[in-house]
Amino acid sequence: MNAQNHAGDVGQRADVELRLPADSAYVLVLRTAAAGLAARLDFPLDDIEDIRTAVDEATSMLLTQATPGSHLECGFALRADTMVVTLSADCTSPHEPDRDSFSWQVLAALTSSVHAEAAEDRLTLELTAASTSTAPSGGVLGASVGS
Repeated sequence: MNAQNHAGDVGQRADVELRLPADSAYVLVLRTAAAGLAARLDFPLDDIEDIRTAVDEATSMLLTQATPGSHLECGFALRADTMVVTLSADCTSPHEPDRDSFSWQVLAALTSSVHAEAAEDRLTLELTAASTSTAPSGGVLGASVGS
């Protein structure tokens, strides 16, 4: 796992990257990471559950196309009230998910936006989740890490 804090254009931002085997046994790791990072941003509990479910659904979509033995890469870009999750995997013949499918509709309902890109040998899904909280957030900008 790679965690970085950078001085951004407005305050601080945090980026987290994970690289895991493209196997359903590791979906729980991504779900848990997504929920923990959303909690760090002070997202409300309902938003945290939506992000966890969206990451689960997106990962399932990727795993159906992932090349056996490949890796699933996941990046979390954390901003004050927004998290962008980028998931990608190597695929033999990648194709974008059907936007009329139930799975895509679930992703669209649970996130602020969802995008897919199929390249020559890679499928990438990008989910953007914005907090529905109207309260000021300490989140990444004001949080401190305790022991």
